[in-house]
Amino acid sequence: MASVNIHKKIKFFPISWREEDQVSNVKMTRQAIETLWMLIKYFFMRGKYIHGELRKNIISKYDSKLIGTNI
Repeated sequence: MASVNIHKKIKFFPISWREEDQVSNVKMTRQAIETLWMLIKYFFMRGKYIHGELRKNIISKYDSKLIGTNI
């Protein structure tokens, strides 16, 4: 949606896979609803949505520890 907002060209290539269990159907339905909700928010709050915070769990600082170097 951000690419459309700034008028960038987008190339589409289909990705397909199969899962034959009911859990994947539930996941697919949930993903479709979340995607539709994102599109609705983008349509009605375009600038605010694109530049807003989209993370559910906001982490203010990511800690790390150096375990080695390649010198």
